[in-house]
Amino acid sequence: MGLDIDLHGFKIITMASQNIFTFMKKVIIKLQSAKRTLDQFEKTYKDLTLGKKQKSFKPSGDVVLYFENLGVVAKVFTEARLEIISAIKAHKPKSINSLAKLLNRSQPNVHRDVQYLASLGVITLKQSKTKNPKKSGDVEPSFNYSSLELDLAA
Repeated sequence: MGLDIDLHGFKIITMASQNIFTFMKKVIIKLQSAKRTLDQFEKTYKDLTLGKKQKSFKPSGDVVLYFENLGVVAKVFTEARLEIISAIKAHKPKSINSLAKLLNRSQPNVHRDVQYLASLGVITLKQSKTKNPKKSGDVEPSFNYSSLELDLAA
């Protein structure tokens, strides 16, 4: 039996389970040691160099992030960053500046966190168009996933 936790509007699932909503894209956080990750990479590389057939890969659209332990997960997905994701999902702000105002946080700090989350693939950023070619438009953040899940059964 698993434990479901609601955190800032996101369902955190603490067990591996069959999700009946497989058509919905998710951000999945998994725990795996660096050694295991390197061992898997090494095995796949050796198999490829030997010409062994690999399992067919079917992209699901999910973003899967691997971390060595929960301490690292907590450093990456801080409360402030989870609030950013939640606010983006709920309010769909048109710019990082409007997101910062919504969260009552400084724009530079929100910008830094948004850039970091985008580098992980958790949120996407879209440059809006302006009529003035010399001026760049606002950057619109979006969270295009149905959930953010923590899978502890990896």
